[in-house]
Amino acid sequence: MGSRVPTPQKDILDCVQLVEAGNLDLENYRRSIGDRARALLTSGMNKVLGLLDTREKIVHITAHTPPTRRNFVFFHEIGHRIIPWHHMDYDYFEDDKNILRRDIKGQFEAEANYTSSRLIFQGQRFQKEARDYELSIKTALFFSERYDSSYHSTLRYYAETHNGPCTLLVLLDSGDINPNDGSKIYKLWYSVASEKFIKKYDTNFLERFGNDFEFIRGLKKDGVFRGEINLRMLDGTDARGQIESWTNQYEVFVLICEAAPKLIKPKTVKVFSDTAP
Repeated sequence: MGSRVPTPQKDILDCVQLVEAGNLDLENYRRSIGDRARALLTSGMNKVLGLLDTREKIVHITAHTPPTRRNFVFFHEIGHRIIPWHHMDYDYFEDDKNILRRDIKGQFEAEANYTSSRLIFQGQRFQKEARDYELSIKTALFFSERYDSSYHSTLRYYAETHNGPCTLLVLLDSGDINPNDGSKIYKLWYSVASEKFIKKYDTNFLERFGNDFEFIRGLKKDGVFRGEINLRMLDGTDARGQIESWTNQYEVFVLICEAAPKLIKPKTVKVFSDTAP
C-alpha cells in the first residue's frame, strides 16, 4: 500500500487473488447456487450486504449496501478470504445443516470486522496521524473522509485505539418519549474505550439518556456539541472531563475524554461550514 490513503482495493484484490464483480443481483445469484445454499440465502436476502464466492473467487457487494458502508463491507469479505480457518467450512458445519454453528459464525464475523478495520486504517498509521490532532469528534469525522470509512466505524476505531484516555458511547432512539416535553429518550447501544481510559476511569455508564442531559439537548444536525463532565476515577474520586455529542440522524455518538492541559496545541480540523477550525 505504501503511502496511499485510502487503502487501494485493487491492490488488495490482487494480493488475495480475487476480483470484484460490482453490484450483486441477489435474485440472479440465488438461482445460480445449490438448493441448500439457496434456501439459506433466501432466508436472509434482505440482510446481505456483501458476499464472498469462494467457488469463483469473486467479491460481491449488494446494490442496497449504503455508500458509506461499502468499503467496510468490501474489506470484511476480504477478511473471510485471508483468515486461514475461515476456509475450514466442513469442520464447523452444524450436523447436516448448511450453516455455521451460531457461536462460530459470530466469531468469524468479529474476526472479519477486525480485519476490515485493520486494512482500512492501515494498522497503526491511523493512530499515528490522529494523535497529532485534538481529541475530538471533528477529528474522527475528518479522518473518516481521508480513509474512506463510515463515520460510525471511524469513531469507534478512533476511540478504541487512541493513545489518550477516551471513551465513545453510541446511543439509539429507544422509541420512548419524555411525557413532560415530548422529546426523545435514547438508550445506550454499546460503548468502547481506549486502554488508558479503562485503566483510569469507571466505565459503568447509564443505560438511558434524555433532555435532562445537556449533551442531548445540545445535539445539532450540522455541528458538534461540546461541554464539561465529571469523570469518576477507579479510586472513587472525580476528575474534570470533556464531553462531545454528534448525530448522523441514525445514532448519537458521545465522546468523553480527560480534560488534561496540553503544553503543545494540537492540530484542529474544520468539518462543518458553520464551525471555526
